[in-house]
Amino acid sequence: MTIMGERWQSYWADKTTPQYVREDDAHYREYAEELRLLFPDPFPARVLEIGCGNGALHRHLAFDKCDRYVGVDFSERMLGVFHETDPGVELVHADGPSYRSNDEFDLIFSSQVAQYWSPTQLADHVDNALTMLSARGAIIISGIPWSRMRFAYARGDMTGGRRRSLPTALLGFGSELVRKRLGAWYDFPELSQVAARSGLRVQFYGSIHYAYRFHAVLRP
Repeated sequence: MTIMGERWQSYWADKTTPQYVREDDAHYREYAEELRLLFPDPFPARVLEIGCGNGALHRHLAFDKCDRYVGVDFSERMLGVFHETDPGVELVHADGPSYRSNDEFDLIFSSQVAQYWSPTQLADHVDNALTMLSARGAIIISGIPWSRMRFAYARGDMTGGRRRSLPTALLGFGSELVRKRLGAWYDFPELSQVAARSGLRVQFYGSIHYAYRFHAVLRP
């Protein structure tokens, strides 16, 4: 495991919520409404969620209505919370980027997970997902921190808080570059290269609820 991977394993070891900007049912429902706009039509019957966490978005995304749902996460504690909430759900304790099975899915989905992956891990995830994707399916990598919004985020423009002074914003921007508290930031060209390498086409969408993030939808 990489140093970056070990860091995030340690960080999530004692967490029980996904740590979105708001941890309440209303926000989960509102954010899920945004994410459902990305889903293929008809609604996917077989879903694989990478980084499912505690299942906070599960029923809001209508994954509980699928013919089959599989949730994968590297946090045993988060999976334990998910299992307590929904004992019948199919969960797998595994590393997301390297997960691969012989099953086939119509949607392979992740939300605010790509930031914990290196570029190599992101490419591995797409390669592995492609082997499990149905002919008309989609790989959705949502909530990716958008590198061209990084300074605006540091200044406070993207978070709804008070705008910081230029010196404070520069200090925060520099600190984020070094410490990477939010994880990895990406931009469209990087995702386009990953998609092209795997023979996929990709479409990008900005996030309504998180202006400093974007979504990528990859299809054969």
